[in-house]
Amino acid sequence: MASEAGKSRTTKDLLFDIVLLAGAGLWLAAFFVPWWHISVDPDAITVDLKGDTKAQFELNGKAYDALVDNVDWYRAHLPAKSVPSLTKPPAQLPTQTWNIAVGAKLSEMLWGWTVATAITTFIFCLLIIALVLTPWFVPLLRPWTWLTGLMGAVVGVIGLILSLVWVFGSPGGDADAYLSQGVIAGPFVELAGSVLVLGGSVFTLIFGLQRFIAWIKGFRTPKPAAK
Repeated sequence: MASEAGKSRTTKDLLFDIVLLAGAGLWLAAFFVPWWHISVDPDAITVDLKGDTKAQFELNGKAYDALVDNVDWYRAHLPAKSVPSLTKPPAQLPTQTWNIAVGAKLSEMLWGWTVATAITTFIFCLLIIALVLTPWFVPLLRPWTWLTGLMGAVVGVIGLILSLVWVFGSPGGDADAYLSQGVIAGPFVELAGSVLVLGGSVFTLIFGLQRFIAWIKGFRTPKPAAK
């Protein structure tokens, strides 16, 4: 019967569910890995620069510019005590040897559980797991798996946008060993998870709608009269 066929699970369903769960698993992993780091160490200048006052001066200016351009981002994402302390360098190269100092030594790393994006996709991860597993144990919901695909596609797009914002929008760039900052693993793990969730959801939506239509038609097709 068509109505019963609408409730059956196929190998394709299992494949798409595995893809969705893999994406949700990456979102879960992104919650527990480092996302971004910054290190400011005025004492870490290479030996080659220590005797070159001009080079030290230029390096300080480069580090200062990199920090001051992103100070609003630091204030929004870092604890107040970890926002870089900036000391603006002089406008001209001093005649005497100058001990460069952008600010206090700083080392900070953002982990997934402190990042709003990772917390958001962690919640999405739980939603995807529930949506994928429930129809396997509740046959009555199997014709409605297209809703899993629809909701998964929505959260997959959101996760994709949020991860791309982190990959391309967070501060990056080094100034010798003096300044080091940039994304680590978290945004890329979340990006991969978003791609898997989005891809699995699209196929779940397409094939789920086909099953749903077949299931609906099963109720409208009159049964042959008994002889």
